[in-house]
Amino acid sequence: MKYRILNVKATIDNDEYILLNMANGKFYGLDNVGSEIWKMIEDGNEFNQIVDNLHEKYGEDKERINEDIKKYIDKLTKSGLVRQY
Repeated sequence: MKYRILNVKATIDNDEYILLNMANGKFYGLDNVGSEIWKMIEDGNEFNQIVDNLHEKYGEDKERINEDIKKYIDKLTKSGLVRQY
């Protein structure tokens, strides 16, 4: 699965992303891991690549990472920030 960033303006402050959804005017602040995931989405990484990258970096259980990222990307999707394609 790949994701497309929708109508979002993004800025980085102290290595963390601040997002503005241009469609509804809402701001979102991402923590360190959320910012890493956002950057990987920006770079065109597929879901499995994101899981593999975070597993390699943090060494956590791959199934748990898979579930956590799926939930996180679902939140991004429901907030109108990304869309799966």
